[in-house]
Amino acid sequence: MDETMDWFCLRSRPKQEHIAAAQIRQWEGVEVFCPRIRFRRNTRAGAAWATEALFPGYLFARFDAQAFLCQVRSARGVSGIVRFGNKYPMVPERTVEDLRQSMGSRDLRTVAPVFEVGGCATIGTGVFHGLQCVIHSVMPARRRIAVLIELLGQTNVVELNMDDVIGRRVHPMAA
Repeated sequence: MDETMDWFCLRSRPKQEHIAAAQIRQWEGVEVFCPRIRFRRNTRAGAAWATEALFPGYLFARFDAQAFLCQVRSARGVSGIVRFGNKYPMVPERTVEDLRQSMGSRDLRTVAPVFEVGGCATIGTGVFHGLQCVIHSVMPARRRIAVLIELLGQTNVVELNMDDVIGRRVHPMAA
C-alpha cells in the first residue's frame, strides 16, 4: 500500500457514477469503488430490473492527491471532488472497507424484494398492472405469491409469479 494514497469522495454528474468509475479505473495508480444496487422496479411496461448507485451522485477513489487531483477532477462523468473550502477531506480506509464488505465481493449487489404476509405490494404486469395489493401468502419454493386485491367490491385472493409483484425494497446494508 502506498502511504500517499488516500480515499476521496467524488461527485458525479447525474446518473453518471458508473461512467466516471469506468474512466478512472483505466488509470494505473488509482483505485475506484462505486457501489451500485440492482432491483425490480414498476414501469409502464411492467416490472423491470433497474440499476442505481448506492449513493446517487457519488463514488469513491483512492489516489495520490498530488499526482492525480487535477486528472480525477476533470475525468468524464466527474463534476468535482467533495471539499470544504479549499480542503479535500479524506474518507477513512475503514469506512470504504466496511462498505465493500457489506456489498460482498462486487461493486454491484442485487437486492431482492422482501415479501411479508400482510405487507403491501404493487402488481407490476398484466391486467392488474399498478394495482396495490396486500400479501396473503408467500410460496418461495414455487416462486409464487398470493395477494389480496379489491375487485368489483370484493376482496379476492390472486396467485401471481413473484417476478410480477413489486415488493418492499430493503436497503442493501440491512439485507
